[in-house]
Amino acid sequence: MKKKIFFFLGAFVFFFIFSSHRVEAAISQICNQLDPNFKSACVKCVSDDKHIWSAIGCLPIDFSALIKDYIFTTGVGLAGSIAFLYFLYGAFVILTSAGNAEKIEEAKQIITSALTGLLLIIFSIFLLRVIGVDVLALPGFG
Repeated sequence: MKKKIFFFLGAFVFFFIFSSHRVEAAISQICNQLDPNFKSACVKCVSDDKHIWSAIGCLPIDFSALIKDYIFTTGVGLAGSIAFLYFLYGAFVILTSAGNAEKIEEAKQIITSALTGLLLIIFSIFLLRVIGVDVLALPGFG
């Protein structure tokens, strides 16, 4: 088992060392394959050593910037949107229940769950900011 690990690790290091000079050419080939509307953005992105072009656009290489700029903002927005849609689904179930007590109770639970999820999202971000910025003074959170 150790031999396999060392073999794959050695092959990876060998590939990394001898293919690093081809990276710039590969990046320019990637940008040349894009739609002309995105080509200039790709070239601008990869010319900076702090970003990389991906299928979803230009992403920072720095992990803290990636977390702060993309994961938190996109993740929180997506989670809030899902909770809002779940809330609307609960309202729709109430409207279409036709007085059925079981459906109304189910809709109340759905709305309660959606509101609880929204509050959980809001307070978790608040706690992350208080702990990360004020208490621990973590870089990348301020």
